[in-house]
Amino acid sequence: MIYRNIYFYAMDNSNTTIYIVAAIILLHFLVGFGYLIYKLTKKD
Repeated sequence: MIYRNIYFYAMDNSNTTIYIVAAIILLHFLVGFGYLIYKLTKKD
C-alpha cells in the first residue's frame, strides 16, 4: 500500500513537472514574441 502511494505521488509529481515545463516554454514563447513585436514597432 505504501508502495502504491509513492507510485501515485511520483506520477502526480511527474505530471506537475510536465505542466510546469510546458507553462515555462509557453510563457517564454509569449514573452519572446511580444518582445519581437515591440522591437519591430520601436524600429518602425
